[in-house]
Amino acid sequence: MKIGSHGWSHIDWRKTDDVTLNQEINSAKRKIEDTIGRKVDSLAIPFGSYDRRIMNMLGGFDRIYTSDTGLVPVSGRVFQRWSYQKDWSADNNLIRLAAITDGKVFKAQRALKMAIKRLR
Repeated sequence: MKIGSHGWSHIDWRKTDDVTLNQEINSAKRKIEDTIGRKVDSLAIPFGSYDRRIMNMLGGFDRIYTSDTGLVPVSGRVFQRWSYQKDWSADNNLIRLAAITDGKVFKAQRALKMAIKRLR
């Protein structure tokens, strides 16, 4: 099990100024590191809300998780993660995941969405 960061106060980083964004990313990272006595190299972006400014601030992280749905790529630094939904149950999660991620339309939509977010 790894411990990563999810920010200082779980707010939308795109709506913050640079001072607040620094606290959300770097101060939270340092506080967790000081508490656990280990390096924190992974982070999950709150609400999956990011843009180019935020991605440029994440240089100290090897793995960045977003709420962009989909399967984890084989390589790279940005990974999609699935957020838990109230109506999910253990017996249908894999079926739901396969149904959502199957097909060329879904994959094209996901790729376009991620490209737009990173270019903002």
